[in-house]
Amino acid sequence: MVNCFPKEDYLKNIRNALYNRNTYMITRFFSRFSEIFSDLSFSDSLKTAFSQKDGNYKTIFKECLPMTKPGFKEKWTVFSRFVLIFLCISFLGWAMETVYVSLNNGRYCKRCFLHLPFCTIYGFTILAIYYFIGTPKEGGLFLRKLEGKKRILPYILLAMLIPSIAELVTGIFFDKVFGIRLWQYFSYKFNLNGYICLEISTAWGGLITMFMGFVFPHIKNGVAKIPDTSANILASVMLVSVCSDWVISFLSIA
Repeated sequence: MVNCFPKEDYLKNIRNALYNRNTYMITRFFSRFSEIFSDLSFSDSLKTAFSQKDGNYKTIFKECLPMTKPGFKEKWTVFSRFVLIFLCISFLGWAMETVYVSLNNGRYCKRCFLHLPFCTIYGFTILAIYYFIGTPKEGGLFLRKLEGKKRILPYILLAMLIPSIAELVTGIFFDKVFGIRLWQYFSYKFNLNGYICLEISTAWGGLITMFMGFVFPHIKNGVAKIPDTSANILASVMLVSVCSDWVISFLSIA
């Protein structure tokens, strides 16, 4: 998961260690936990349970579990940071498509369904990729058990598949519901009704692998440095603006 709320991630690691009965990790987390979160007090029974080699896991789990459950404020902060990451990627997608298509046509071309400069399909797709396959260094849901070079080929293949599915579903939706084509690949070989094609899907695999390896971590870390209050306010304002834009844009073509 995104390290948008370090405290929650830290507590989640403790809970995972408890589930796995990993004595070494529990002891390690506890020693760092007490240093970082000095405002939390531990009972004598909990301290004793942590210090034991085999550990009294029932005591540890019972007393630690409530600490690992974030409240509404913490959950909203995590959500806000995901929104900001989503918007950053959507803006980059808009900028990339606008520059590329405008240069090819020799004039400015609008490459966005919304009025605001966000291609949200990029945001949704990259967050889906991060959840399912992670980054080349940190595997997601599907590639968590693969390490090193064993992860590279499956990662690239899934980096081709996921955006292709997103393009296919989005393309069919706008075509069948609103009768418009946001893009078409009829001029490419091995295309599927113009919605997707092998050449573009292959390009997505390489571009996304590089993006997730070299660019995404900087976006994630940059967003994580924004103060909680600022992140919550900014994300709330932008989320309302984008949702309003979606409604207005849909009504304009309905």
